[in-house]
Amino acid sequence: MLAESNHFVIFPDEGTILPGASKYIKEVQEGAMSSTVTQDVESLTLGDNKHSVQYSANQVCQQTSQGKQECGSQEMAATTTKKSYLQSDNELSAGLKIASYNVWNFNGGPDGRVKAYVERAQHLGQVLADCAADIITLQEVRFAYNRGGPLGPNQIQHFTHYLPGYQYVFQPAMSYPESILGRIEEGAAIISKFPIVSHDYILLYRNASDSEDFHQRICLHAEIETPYLGVVHVFVTHLSLSEPARDRSVVQIWEFMQRFSGPAVLMGDLNAEPDSKAIRFLQGVEEIDRVKTEGLQDAWLMKYPEPRADRDGTYWRNEIRDSGLTFNALMNHLEKRIDYMFVRLPSDVGLHNISLLDDGKRGYAAASDHVGLMGTFTFSQEKDQGS
Repeated sequence: MLAESNHFVIFPDEGTILPGASKYIKEVQEGAMSSTVTQDVESLTLGDNKHSVQYSANQVCQQTSQGKQECGSQEMAATTTKKSYLQSDNELSAGLKIASYNVWNFNGGPDGRVKAYVERAQHLGQVLADCAADIITLQEVRFAYNRGGPLGPNQIQHFTHYLPGYQYVFQPAMSYPESILGRIEEGAAIISKFPIVSHDYILLYRNASDSEDFHQRICLHAEIETPYLGVVHVFVTHLSLSEPARDRSVVQIWEFMQRFSGPAVLMGDLNAEPDSKAIRFLQGVEEIDRVKTEGLQDAWLMKYPEPRADRDGTYWRNEIRDSGLTFNALMNHLEKRIDYMFVRLPSDVGLHNISLLDDGKRGYAAASDHVGLMGTFTFSQEKDQGS
């Protein structure tokens, strides 16, 4: 089911926000720019997207030789000396960085105090800024009219405050019963240093009679224009607690991904351990309903062995746990791997590294109940030189 669905829990007109222009456009893009025009606009739709893309008025839009329009802030005048479309050597040495984090909605402290959440949100925002990722996907993001305290109800903005110049897309997956009193929604988000040229999503399978499948789930997709690699397809999801729902959802996601050619990254909290059918399906090991994935790789396993889950008898009490576990940061030790990054890469793009985004804190001092993931992607010399 596509985003155009009239499903009662979806609010597409309110859910997708792209404020400001990409810092990438402002600071590093050149090449095909051929002319500059100034427009007074309140909104602009990118690509075939039906959602409103919010910009400030009096922005500067640049016409490319391909007839596309690239929009930046008003500071980007025709006389500005623009940097190369390509990243600098220092930026290239780091490659393309893509991160993922479950932000644990508005939780904070054992009693959910506003002050505790504000402190956690500020800490998590700094963690996201310090990782210097080019693209960040977030799960469990909320808009809640009655939460957030001085930070306000729009949680995605609590984090983009630390990422000035980045674009973002927030798409609610569901509203809560309390929404009769005011807007309360939860969903997924994609934040990008580079231009988000289009975005859409699908509704995932849900069995409302299953007590473990209370939440409506989605898979959010964005096409992001990156240096060298061109368009990268970024997918983010947060799967159900219900195993049958997860098994049906991963097939839906795979079929959704197949509609888009080129490099792709799927990330999120999948609520499933590595030996589950859903994860083995995404790894290409097991079929579901006679469907099997091809060319999709588990990024962690491309670099490291599968970490052992913290089950009874696996570790001594204070033994260091295997790297790669992502949940539960509220405990003294991480217990299992349920957050993933799956990649579909062309031959001239490699995964340089994948690591945990872990602030090292545990309990309610942690940035979230999950730790994040970040992958760094590098390009072959031939592609670097534009051949």
